[in-house]
Amino acid sequence: MLQTNSRTTPPRMSLSVLDALRGLAALYVMLSHARWFLWATHKEYLESGQHGFGTVLATLSASLDYSHHAVLLFFLLSGFCIHYRQATLLSTANESLKKRKLLDIRSFARRRIKRLYPALLVALVLTAILDYVGLQINPGFYAGQTAYQGLNTLARPDFSLPTVIGNLLMQGGLIVPPLGNNAPLWSLAWEFWFYVLYPVVLVLSTRLRTLGMLAVVGGASVVAFAAGGFGVALPQWIVTVLTYWVVWGAGATIAEAYAGRIRLPGLRLLAPLAVALGMGVAVVLALRHVNYLNGANVTFVDPGTDLLMSAAFAVVLAFIMLDLPLSLRHRVEAVARWLAPLGDMSYSLYIVHYPWLALMSAWWLWQNPRLPLGAELAILGALTSFALGWCLWYFVERHCVSSKSAVRVQKPVSVPPTPVLWEDVVPAPVTVSSR
Repeated sequence: MLQTNSRTTPPRMSLSVLDALRGLAALYVMLSHARWFLWATHKEYLESGQHGFGTVLATLSASLDYSHHAVLLFFLLSGFCIHYRQATLLSTANESLKKRKLLDIRSFARRRIKRLYPALLVALVLTAILDYVGLQINPGFYAGQTAYQGLNTLARPDFSLPTVIGNLLMQGGLIVPPLGNNAPLWSLAWEFWFYVLYPVVLVLSTRLRTLGMLAVVGGASVVAFAAGGFGVALPQWIVTVLTYWVVWGAGATIAEAYAGRIRLPGLRLLAPLAVALGMGVAVVLALRHVNYLNGANVTFVDPGTDLLMSAAFAVVLAFIMLDLPLSLRHRVEAVARWLAPLGDMSYSLYIVHYPWLALMSAWWLWQNPRLPLGAELAILGALTSFALGWCLWYFVERHCVSSKSAVRVQKPVSVPPTPVLWEDVVPAPVTVSSR
């Protein structure tokens, strides 16, 4: 499928599409968690004997069960955005540029810390405050004493010293438990290690070109996947990070195609097949969810289905960015430019919404035995979560993006400018609803 092509730049979609995608994905994740924390289950709604529009709405809400799989798209976007500038330099015909230092590791680490850390510190403080209030109002909620099997899987908030230190090192949910009740921090920990591994990706791309890079990264993921399946004695966090590394590497591969370093032929043929694959995986996961609700001991999430869904996402993203028909491209770009501001605040929205929704659920279940059958509380939770995320973005996060990084590249360039906003993309981590 891969063909090297260092001189031909393919037709390119506006990069604002990436911002729109991460914004929509973050919004989807937040809505999924609002449904999980603040709305009765679909099964409970049907058993109540309700009819009419509410039944339709409750049924449609089942489409929000795939929040975990949105993280795969974020990893894919992150691989694209982090590698884009270097991929553009590698694709240029000017050999002197290729001999330049492609990545200043110290500068790269400094930008990542500046971009992520201030908002994360505020979010960790807010998590501690919100969990403390929730524990005072309804300690049973955080101890797994509700009428809902899914909510009872929440771990009691952990504020031990090792957990605090681990979360300050961006390892919450991977090497140490997440701080308090902010479980989604796990994918930020994964992303940390993808950043650490990025120099390896860049060296492989430079020495072995795109196909060699993807082969090595994919091979490492296959080995890690097999190691996890056969119970090889390795730390689980290493197995996990390496298993999903190929998703990040696929994003970097699409960046190289976007920069004109390689060609990805056959996307118009592969895109419908990828959509079919994604829908098939979604059906399998839906059946697992039904079995879970009926009391079966099944796992909703596993690396196998995750990687299949990632492959579907990768092909569809490549098609959108590289080969979407011109008649559709302008319409997509127009919508993307309108949605791009949502992407700007996606990181802030992600890192604060979960403990806030948990507090709202704890408060409701302190006064009521069951969650409401209607969507009103979930809608209120979604609106207030959005407002909280916007406040964190406005007062903290937006000040951590330099003005030089705030330029959205719209037209092909032979040599990229100083790192653009896309290099500062952070995938919004998500967790799976088990209800």
